[in-house]
Amino acid sequence: MNQKQKPRLYFTNDFSPENVKKLQGQGWTLRRASAYRPGDSLEECSEVSGDVPQAYLDAKKKANGKLTVQLDVETSPALQKALDDAKAECEKVAAENTELTEQLKKERQAVKNLTDEVTDTKAILQAIEAERDALAAKLTALEAKETVIVVNETTAIGSEKIAVNAAKAAKAKT
Repeated sequence: MNQKQKPRLYFTNDFSPENVKKLQGQGWTLRRASAYRPGDSLEECSEVSGDVPQAYLDAKKKANGKLTVQLDVETSPALQKALDDAKAECEKVAAENTELTEQLKKERQAVKNLTDEVTDTKAILQAIEAERDALAAKLTALEAKETVIVVNETTAIGSEKIAVNAAKAAKAKT
């Protein structure tokens, strides 16, 4: 007796050609997830995946010997206090984090402002140094000019003295 192999069911609502090709290439039999309604009979299968209806998941758990149990429990007062304290602490830390983030933003802006100020000051200093160098060059030129004037004046005074002495000598000969 040759028993037919149970299909591998993949529940999806995406039947685009790419998705169909991909999933069928992986050996899945496609089923529309939105088509299943509670109370519908379940198709026998070896495996389920995708957007699997809850009834298939429950059946699979039962087949694996597992039982799904829902419990209605309450939180003890001590546990609720611990949860409330933890929540309050988290809120406090979140508020501190927000405050520190704002402080950090302000400090970063202050650093940026100081960096900009230093850059501006460097530019001013370079302009002052350029002006100083220009004035030093002018001073050197003026000093050279003054030397020429002093030499010319000394030469002129010397020439005058020679002329006066020559005139005195000529008068004395007469």
